[in-house]
Amino acid sequence: MKVLVANVSGNMGKTTIVKHLLCPRMQDAKVICLESINSGTDEIPSAIHMNAEDEFRNLVDVLAIEDDLIVDLGSSESKQMIRKLKEYESSIHDFDIIVVPVVPDHKAQEDTVTTILTLNSLGVQREKIFVLFNKIAVHQAGKVSDLFAPMIQSVRDMAIVDTNLSIFQYEIYDALKSEPTTVNDAARDNKDWKAVARNPQLESDERIDALQRNRNQKAAPAALRNLDSVFDLLVSY
Repeated sequence: MKVLVANVSGNMGKTTIVKHLLCPRMQDAKVICLESINSGTDEIPSAIHMNAEDEFRNLVDVLAIEDDLIVDLGSSESKQMIRKLKEYESSIHDFDIIVVPVVPDHKAQEDTVTTILTLNSLGVQREKIFVLFNKIAVHQAGKVSDLFAPMIQSVRDMAIVDTNLSIFQYEIYDALKSEPTTVNDAARDNKDWKAVARNPQLESDERIDALQRNRNQKAAPAALRNLDSVFDLLVSY
């Protein structure tokens, strides 16, 4: 499966989606980050970094030979990417799924409509474009349709819009930011970090680290269930 994660706007959590949702469930996939300014892509050590302007031909080659691919399109590269997609006009159709993340912010929703309109103008079929509602407060889980009502109305004929494709705003994502550890890793960590933290011989920074890892262990299961359900739904269409 070849997946593009894209939005013309920044701060949609694209890299977090690639890192925590897609990479752990597509373990054989090559990961390409198209981003010139977002250092957060360092969270994915295996990722290959490219820029759309000078290296798009390389991406076309990767699309031709790889069976499993994840492309994280940063907002700083979106204009160049669109220009290149018009030049290599059939390349966009090599992707099986295009995930368009959106957060509740009003400007972000407007930019998401723009993104989907652009994909539509490139001839991408509705069945390939998936809106992924991101950074949803847990207490608003049942209000996604209301939070995004104008945007949903604008794009529902051009993209798959299913409010069950929602990733909740759990603190563990901030805790794991800037390091390669994923929610899946934290969920599989069986070490007794609570016991480690109680060791009186620990240095202060070691205790702080052990306590954080203990919190991550406790927070991971809820986030993992959410990610599993979103991925299962995404690939079931």
